[in-house]
Amino acid sequence: MQPLLIGALMDGLHMDGGSAGLLGSIELGAVALASFALAPRMGTISRRLLSCVGAVLAVLGYGGSMLAASFASLAVCRVAAGVGAGMVLAIGNAAVSACRHPERVYAQMTIAGTVALTALLALLPLAIARFAYRGGYGGMAAIALALLPALLWIPDTISGTREHVEIEPVASRLGVATLLAAGLLFFAQSGVWAFAERIGTRAQLNHTAIGVVLASSTLAGLCGAGLANRVGTEYGRTLPLSSGMVATGLTLLALGSVRTPRAYTVLLILNGIAYLFMVPYILGVAAALDRQGRWAAATIGAATVGAALGPGVVGPVIETHGYAAMAWVVFAAAMVAAIAVTPVARALDRRDDVDS
Repeated sequence: MQPLLIGALMDGLHMDGGSAGLLGSIELGAVALASFALAPRMGTISRRLLSCVGAVLAVLGYGGSMLAASFASLAVCRVAAGVGAGMVLAIGNAAVSACRHPERVYAQMTIAGTVALTALLALLPLAIARFAYRGGYGGMAAIALALLPALLWIPDTISGTREHVEIEPVASRLGVATLLAAGLLFFAQSGVWAFAERIGTRAQLNHTAIGVVLASSTLAGLCGAGLANRVGTEYGRTLPLSSGMVATGLTLLALGSVRTPRAYTVLLILNGIAYLFMVPYILGVAAALDRQGRWAAATIGAATVGAALGPGVVGPVIETHGYAAMAWVVFAAAMVAAIAVTPVARALDRRDDVDS
């Protein structure tokens, strides 16, 4: 929701783009810090209690943002909202680590999240149009408050159905590789997605048509997540993960040179499918490294950092060297991510073979 909220701040409080964008970065930074801080403690904390505390903190942060009227007061509220959201994200993702098939759970989460995103993109602008930025933050507070009761279902313990021999002697090395891969992948995707509208303009589409294509790409991604849910680890993790990452990287590379409406439409839809097929696997790999969910929680932090850095790094590259250079930068990031995480997937596949 950041683009909508940033625009609402610029209109409602007459902020410049730099200040409004900085507030978004502050919030994402708080999400990442909270995830990293909780990650090593996932085996000892009360997950149910802390997730509820995080949700309440997020509600207070969003609610406070409705009343704030200065950059300083908004910054405090954005930190509170980010820390709260980061706590919930870290604990929720860590809980998946105890599942027998984390990839399928993440695929189902991706489907639910995409549907929710589509609904928010349609409804939140109505609140912003009526109440300016206060309507946007009020809507986010209402969503967080409505979902708080669901957090009572999060298990406090790590007892689950998945049992296997842990790979702790090499888990640290594999975990760091997974963090690197997640950060680079989300960096590449968010960097291009932030400028998808500009790429569409270069491809001779008007704003209405671009909006339709972006929505179509998001909805097409449901097919990718649905396929991941269907396949799971039936063929191991290495093949689907590497295939999804390479396909994502290739579509991002091709978008740098797109010049026609048809090519733009096809590539964005293919990118949506490949990306949301791959995401459950990269998160599933992190979840499979240990049942306590330490690496799953840390991976969310790494992904958030990557997503936050993407637009800030890609923007200057476009300004200085153009879209072709942008495409090669994000493609290189995706390929380095694939190289980093493939040994992790192979190690997990070998472990599963031993368990079976």
